[in-house]
Amino acid sequence: MAQSPSIWEDILERYESCPNVDSEYFETAKQFCLRRIKENTEPFVDHFPSASSEDLSYEASALEGWTPAFWSGILWLAYETTDENVYRSVAESQLPKFANRLETADVISHDLGFLYTLSAIASSMLTDNSASEQMALDAADRLTERYWPDPGIIQAWGDPEDPDATDWGEWAHGRIIADTMMNLPLLFMASIETGDDQYHEIATNHAENAARYLVRDDGSTFHTYKFDVTTGTPLGGETFQGFADDSCWSRGQAWVFYGFALAAGIPTRRHSCRQPSTSRISILNTFPRITFRDGTFAHQKRTMSGTVPPPQSQRVDCSNFPPTSMSEPLSGPCMKAPQKQHSNR
Repeated sequence: MAQSPSIWEDILERYESCPNVDSEYFETAKQFCLRRIKENTEPFVDHFPSASSEDLSYEASALEGWTPAFWSGILWLAYETTDENVYRSVAESQLPKFANRLETADVISHDLGFLYTLSAIASSMLTDNSASEQMALDAADRLTERYWPDPGIIQAWGDPEDPDATDWGEWAHGRIIADTMMNLPLLFMASIETGDDQYHEIATNHAENAARYLVRDDGSTFHTYKFDVTTGTPLGGETFQGFADDSCWSRGQAWVFYGFALAAGIPTRRHSCRQPSTSRISILNTFPRITFRDGTFAHQKRTMSGTVPPPQSQRVDCSNFPPTSMSEPLSGPCMKAPQKQHSNR
């Protein structure tokens, strides 16, 4: 059934009411963020922000769970953006905690990517810290231990060798989840650093099977999908954090969008992500960039001699949106024809 034109009018009205996000707007927002990060360096030196807020405030927490390195990543991005050591010193002071966690084996999950890409790899990329590089490679090795070659997937939760060793049990055995797409950069970067194609092959196989089984025909996603690890047979998709097995969990959908973009955007060779005239790898030049309406970029590549604009991003022509005829199915790069609707919690 064709949708009412009033829906498209409402969409366009809301879009046009958005602020004009140009380079000046971004610079103001960036400076605000940097001030807030600096204000939080004192309470979060020996601890990390909790995984969730209470009354919009984050409590100080130990290095536990899967989110602590988000703070590390914020610090390293702030350091790369400003060259101010206040951010670097806090991030570096926390690296021994990440090393200790890896050594004590408190990493029985796919979250190694969330934890060590944003801490150890970021440190290695920006400071040539050999200990951080080795920590990242050790974490990548641990992540490869979760790989099942027959289905070609990385098991997300539980102990792959002993399902009964954790509370996840058999339910998690051979199960992938949407979130794992965000952990693959740890393997891609390990392949770049070592020249070992095994890391790249494991990450690529997992990404291809995630695309094949997690992503439905209408572009929505399952949160999880289970495989028989012996035969490689796909057994079916289920949810864990979504509304229902046939719904689409919005955060998982975002993980998949972003994860595939990262997998496609990471260079395949070490030298291709290093800054000209330096030996450092740039975090912000390794991953996809944001382009604003005025054609400027969220980040300009920094070199020893100043700044140079990165290559122009490809743009999608949406000048024909919305369609002139609401009776025709939507198609093209801006909108797919609506199919089965899935609820989001």
